[in-house]
Amino acid sequence: MTNILDIEKHMSKIECIESHEDKFIMAIRGLTELFPLQDAYFFRYSPIGFLSQGIIYLDEQGQIESISSVNDDLRSLPSILSSIQNRRAAFISNESYLTHSSKFPFKALVPSMMIIPVCLSANVAGYIISTHFPNNFSVNEELLSLLTFYGKRFGKLFEKNFVFHPQYSLSKREVEVMQQLAYGYSVKEIAYTLTISEHTVQDYIKSAVRKTKAKNRLHAVVVLIRKGIIA
Repeated sequence: MTNILDIEKHMSKIECIESHEDKFIMAIRGLTELFPLQDAYFFRYSPIGFLSQGIIYLDEQGQIESISSVNDDLRSLPSILSSIQNRRAAFISNESYLTHSSKFPFKALVPSMMIIPVCLSANVAGYIISTHFPNNFSVNEELLSLLTFYGKRFGKLFEKNFVFHPQYSLSKREVEVMQQLAYGYSVKEIAYTLTISEHTVQDYIKSAVRKTKAKNRLHAVVVLIRKGIIA
């Protein structure tokens, strides 16, 4: 049975990898190597608009593919949204339900699903879903607690490996402000976190909205998430 030490050892290996993309792929693979999960779908998440965007999928054969065309409002997917709001792994079974939009690569309906929030501080930056399990698969509180812990350690990769994207000519500070805004922080909280004035935060937001040609700050956040500039 996997324990916290096993998870920490795996994360230490990940942090030694230079490639940003390879770090996240290895973190996804860790779920199928350390836990009785046979596939994994990784999504970004923003509390603004409850927006979910697909990133990558690890299939049962260990192959990776992009699911970037998948975008959803999680208010239409209450089982997933509930796990995210509780910031805790959850297992849903004994019910059939549509999982994501028609673009999602699930084969129609699934009877069970493991949901693992990827937490960054007090917020959720993404989540992972697994839908295939071994025949003798069973769920208990210890497993859910370990998966919750894995999601939190995974979330730290967002902090340590945040990469500035030059698209739209946003400055590094503008990207940081918009990232904090996407996590649900208020202007006052962003100012405190980045040690700048609230007026300066407002200026960065206005500049980002102008550069992305968005209608407002919410629209700018959505544009930046969809372009992969912020998570």
